[in-house]
Amino acid sequence: MGIGLGHHIRRAAQRHPSKAALLFSYAAFHDRTDRLANALLAAGLQPGDRVAVLMDNAHQPIEAFAAAMKRASPTSR
Repeated sequence: MGIGLGHHIRRAAQRHPSKAALLFSYAAFHDRTDRLANALLAAGLQPGDRVAVLMDNAHQPIEAFAAAMKRASPTSR
């Protein structure tokens, strides 16, 4: 399996922690998506599950997508 989105977010957060990603830094984006990804796991999300996101057009859907992708496969944890 290839390198997942979670890896790229984590790497960007490590390399450029204070640069902007969306409305906040890469480090903050990484932390926010990790918290949401962990909440998805706690709610029972398993690799291969489908996740629907219904939100206004803003940065939150991107965070939700990234969080789901971070936990979508066993290699992204």
